[in-house]
Amino acid sequence: MRVTMMMMAAGLALAGCQQQAGVESARTGPKVIPPATAVLAAADMAPRGYPGRFGFTVQAGAQVGGWEYLNSHDDYRDQRNLSVRIARPARLALEADHGAPLHETLKGKAIEVDGVAMRTRITFSADGKPTDKYYYQTQVEVRRPDQLVVLE
Repeated sequence: MRVTMMMMAAGLALAGCQQQAGVESARTGPKVIPPATAVLAAADMAPRGYPGRFGFTVQAGAQVGGWEYLNSHDDYRDQRNLSVRIARPARLALEADHGAPLHETLKGKAIEVDGVAMRTRITFSADGKPTDKYYYQTQVEVRRPDQLVVLE
């Protein structure tokens, strides 16, 4: 089982590297890191994060408790998903430029985000109380609007 998991992880890493080869950022500077590479690197570096410029096409998202989430996969619980978590002040500034809610106006659009990919524990709750069940999600937090660029 462990060998199978390691082979799957290596395959994802190689796929991420293949996607990465020769892909320059729309902004000048470092290459864009795809979700598969970000997820694996953040898991390897946990509890520290993996800094870089991350890019993907927004597939889904939601607004939860003042935070806006933009996801690289339709299912935010998918272990391959990279979520961009946008704080309220940055969200309001970005909505002024792109419309609200962001997860609807940016769906299907390519974005680049500067930040740190962090492996984040998400605990399930029942009747408003945390349970002993959880999963991990990889998130990049955005606190300033200049961290996120929508590619036209």
